[in-house]
Amino acid sequence: MRVSAGSLYRRRGSPFWWMKFYLNGKPVRESTEETSERAAGKALRKRITALEAGQASIEFRGLRVADLVPLIERDYADRQQRSWARVEYAWRCHLEPFFAQRRIEELGSDDRDDYVDKRQDEEASNSTISRELSYLNRMLELGRQTTPRKVTNPFKFKRLTEGNPRQGFVTPEQLQKFTKACHISKNSSRDQRHYAALAILGYHLGWRSKELRDIKVRQVEPETKSIRLYRSQSKNKAGRLMKLPAECWEIVARYMQGKNPDDYLITRSNGFPILSMKDGWREIAKRAGLPGMLFHDLRRTAARNMLRTGVSASVVMEILGWKCFAMLRDTTLSRKQTSL
Repeated sequence: MRVSAGSLYRRRGSPFWWMKFYLNGKPVRESTEETSERAAGKALRKRITALEAGQASIEFRGLRVADLVPLIERDYADRQQRSWARVEYAWRCHLEPFFAQRRIEELGSDDRDDYVDKRQDEEASNSTISRELSYLNRMLELGRQTTPRKVTNPFKFKRLTEGNPRQGFVTPEQLQKFTKACHISKNSSRDQRHYAALAILGYHLGWRSKELRDIKVRQVEPETKSIRLYRSQSKNKAGRLMKLPAECWEIVARYMQGKNPDDYLITRSNGFPILSMKDGWREIAKRAGLPGMLFHDLRRTAARNMLRTGVSASVVMEILGWKCFAMLRDTTLSRKQTSL
């Protein structure tokens, strides 16, 4: 790409200085978006340098970060990623107000630092901020993969240092306290017994909350007292078949009564599916004297208990839907144990 030296000029009706240069012999005119002649001169030199280095393009000059959102939305749809709701929420509530109208070719480390400062002032954790920046990185990478490229700037936002993964576990006594706290008195209009059912299943199976909530009656195999998880319901797109312990089968058999094959297995007392359980779970844990207890603690506990009873690590990973050993190591074992 051959770029000639340019010049500055004023255009009637515009408050900005304009630049003119020749690209492969053809004249190109652009606004510097600067009212100062000195700043406009810097913008002109920066533009020409970027074009000569192949770090900018004419076709997509002035493109904003918001213009990349359709790319990541299409990417998540094509890959059938179930976490699009998280990306959409992070964009709408945090990334969009800050980045939407920023020009892509002007993004730099200062933008990243300003965003981190803003989110930390809002008491967001480093892990949360890193996830949000990873979505932005994905948008920029998809822009670089288009033909012609919508993003030529090789800049990438670095992740923040995160704390060690949570190591919470649930003892049998704590599980009993939680299930007892799910008992609702006659004076309450809310029935929370389904939380106890999910807690017991999570404690023994180690499956994710959404995986258990999405199971339908037709996935239960009474002949073998097993539950089948379809590939479409699994986070890692791998189906699973689990033979249920007696305590879990008792719960499953009770919830199957009076339901059709296409009905959800674990439901509220009115038969409605459990779309969300975050607030209710927190309320019950607090009532049980277990503030801070997470459903994911049951998943770690199930993996640890299986290993203690002699189940091989590979089988545990298959049951819980983990693809790499690091996930098992980080959540259930200490570094000293994993080196043995």
